[in-house]
Amino acid sequence: MLILFITLISIFSILASRFLFNKWFNPLSLYVLLWLMMLDLYQLRLMEFIDLSAETWWVIISGFLSFLLGILTLYFAQKSIIQKDEVSHEHEKVINIFNNDGNYIKLFIIIYSLIGLFSALQHWILLIHKYGNITTVLINAGLIYRIRVEGESVGETPYIFIFSYSAVFLGAIYTAYRKKFSFYTIFPFIGLILNELAIIGRAGIFFGFMEFVISFLFFKEFFYSTKKVDSAKHKYNFIIALTIVLTLVIMSNFAIKQFRGTFENYKASTKELNKFKGGLLITPSIYLYFSSSVGVLDKYLELNSEKTDFGQNSFLPIYSVLSKFDITKKPPVYQKGYYIPMWTNNGTYLREICADFGFAGIFIVPYLLGLFSTFFWFRYFEYGSINSLISLVYLCLIIVFSIFMMVTRMPVWSVSAIILFVTIPIIQKMNSTKLGK
Repeated sequence: MLILFITLISIFSILASRFLFNKWFNPLSLYVLLWLMMLDLYQLRLMEFIDLSAETWWVIISGFLSFLLGILTLYFAQKSIIQKDEVSHEHEKVINIFNNDGNYIKLFIIIYSLIGLFSALQHWILLIHKYGNITTVLINAGLIYRIRVEGESVGETPYIFIFSYSAVFLGAIYTAYRKKFSFYTIFPFIGLILNELAIIGRAGIFFGFMEFVISFLFFKEFFYSTKKVDSAKHKYNFIIALTIVLTLVIMSNFAIKQFRGTFENYKASTKELNKFKGGLLITPSIYLYFSSSVGVLDKYLELNSEKTDFGQNSFLPIYSVLSKFDITKKPPVYQKGYYIPMWTNNGTYLREICADFGFAGIFIVPYLLGLFSTFFWFRYFEYGSINSLISLVYLCLIIVFSIFMMVTRMPVWSVSAIILFVTIPIIQKMNSTKLGK
């Protein structure tokens, strides 16, 4: 009965989002679909999860209503907030970066992908030097994963690999511009995936995939709304590009799961779920990953035992840098786990903003997320600002990861965005110089 109620409310919200944004794929529909998926998976009880308390439901509903209120605030105030004369100088910048037939976009895709690939290879060389060869590295994948979780490293260069994620954004909009899959679609993922294989991680691959999909869809919706294109052919090419990228992502995640030796024998699993052990797309561990966060949130609220500094989770990269200068204590990289009745640590972004800012954060942060994602939505779709597209994509990445954690705690979120904000003016300058000649 609860699943039916959640589904009906979600359907109504998605229909409302279509009215507000005039497109099906938008910040509100994205938020609703992801939270619907997680809550329905949890309520299916393919694992013997704990019951959610009234307080947990109050926090979830409050977060959603605050997010919706932020959207509605901007929607009704957009004419006075987003003035055309304030952004007219940015009109069609998203199109202008493809002057010179997009050659400079291709150049930076190659440069950033090579930097990311170099970082990944350097990491692999260090692992091979430490463990002997590739085979022994893979044999020790579980150990490498535990070492990483404990916060240790093998001396790899930090942050350099993040250039791959900036290349993913550029590759996505270039693919949408060209309307077909190409070398520039897939090249950024090579270094990204090799780096995740080196650290035996999967979150970075998921981040890159969602960054590609969101960037591609938003660029496509704006760019081709003013151009005549063969709709059927365009959809066919999009499906090909997405299928190839998705296949690469799925196979990479499967390989990492096999190397890491992910535990699948959960005592709390039902017989139905246990039938999927060893599967490719659906396994007990994947079900746990996509459903359990709300249970962790419940335990966090019940025990209320975590002590964190102001904004410690949301601004984790800043705290980590400051700790290197002994200005603050080094915060833990991974969140505390809870037994629900399996040990897991992701507790949705609501857990972390509550820890960072108290219960006021439950209202303030989702409200600001809804407000700014809607602001940059209208700014991008009405005036074509490339900087607004970048902002919109990265705000939507917060929405995507909201069912797991506050993604701003990952350096890849902030650093890759900064790289893009620096890169775009360079491309525009290079295009202007070329046109001037």
